[in-house]
Amino acid sequence: MKHLIYTLCAVFLLSSPALAEGALYRLDPDQTNVRFATKMCEADLLIGDFQDIQGEFYFDEAQPEQSYVHVTIAAKDTLYNKTMHKEDTIKDIIDSEKILKVQQYPIVTFKSTKVVKTSDITADVTGDMTLVGMTYPFTMEVTFHDDVGMTTQGRKVASFSAYGTFKRSDFGVLYGLDRIGIRKMGNEVMVFINAAGIREDHKPPPSKTR
Repeated sequence: MKHLIYTLCAVFLLSSPALAEGALYRLDPDQTNVRFATKMCEADLLIGDFQDIQGEFYFDEAQPEQSYVHVTIAAKDTLYNKTMHKEDTIKDIIDSEKILKVQQYPIVTFKSTKVVKTSDITADVTGDMTLVGMTYPFTMEVTFHDDVGMTTQGRKVASFSAYGTFKRSDFGVLYGLDRIGIRKMGNEVMVFINAAGIREDHKPPPSKTR
């Protein structure tokens, strides 16, 4: 269990099972979900699920502070729980210059910078998140699930969950915040993650500056 604690403290979205030495893991897109939610201009939540998520993390048990995670998300490849708002589609509104500006800034990235253990199975993981071309610190509460398994090819898999919030106004996304009453859109964005990583055997540690 001690090894699992240090593993949790290695990454943002996920971590790895106990290891004797450093190893590289890659996100499994079929087992990884990144969801966000925020208040709409009515008494309801807008929920989006990113569909194109890629990433890797490196874990060094001997020096856990050297462990890290890199994640890249395609901003435009997103499914929403709502389809239309008046005459416009929800996706067109969010992809436009009003919010995500996906033509100019097609990807969202996260690179971890700090890990703080909070319990035997949890940690706060902070990193640099880049959204609409702006980069600010973002912290998530990460929980390790003790259900390490194997792929059909015999490669190790570990799964994790995470939760965090940020204010979109910090990234200059102000659309709908000047309204009043129920029509005022939410500034706080909630992020929910369920993720799995697959160990990449026989590969050297990647550079943290990648």
